[in-house]
Amino acid sequence: MAQRSLATAAERINALRRVGIDSPDYFDLIAKEPKATRLVIGSLDTVPGFLQTEECARAFVENSGRMFSPAKADALVGVRVARGDALLGAEQEGRLAIGVILGEVALHRQVAGAEAQAQQLGYLANIAEGWMEKAATRGEEAASSLVVVPLEKPPVMDSTTIVEGEWGEEIYVESRNFSGRRIGVAAQNSPLALNARADLAAAQEAALTPVESLELIMQLRDSLVE
Repeated sequence: MAQRSLATAAERINALRRVGIDSPDYFDLIAKEPKATRLVIGSLDTVPGFLQTEECARAFVENSGRMFSPAKADALVGVRVARGDALLGAEQEGRLAIGVILGEVALHRQVAGAEAQAQQLGYLANIAEGWMEKAATRGEEAASSLVVVPLEKPPVMDSTTIVEGEWGEEIYVESRNFSGRRIGVAAQNSPLALNARADLAAAQEAALTPVESLELIMQLRDSLVE
């Protein structure tokens, strides 16, 4: 059977529904992404799904402890990779600004082995370098960036995502911290949105610069291929 297209948000959602996956919160995020203008994500210990290589994405899905069938695992991996292509494509076209704040722990987490992790780190390095080069060419501050919070800094959150877009004054917020998980569409000045922004600001303050972050990623990658 020919592989179905996952180019649109609707196709990605339908691909998951066809194999019996029902995740309204995740579907809401996927549906909003085509009209997103800014996405900021902070993740302490995991490379965000849309930035995972296919091999690492599959390892995360298969090692999640949720016993997915092969069909469900294939659908989840396919959608994860397709989301990455769509979001990075929108960034490349200037329609979306992306801010990524990673905990260094995520860079050391070898979910698929050393070789796959080296490829994952190389992929992240290429993305980060591309964003910096684009800004330098245009002589402006980078609209998108990838930075790393080093191990010696105390963690300020687990995972926080904010998505802003053309759908109105509200923003999409997903926050997983040490007191629980909160998710949904919220007003700009709501406690959920304000707390999420505060978490991301604290993580950004603790992070290395983009240049230092790129150097660290490349150093860790090189250590795995020596």
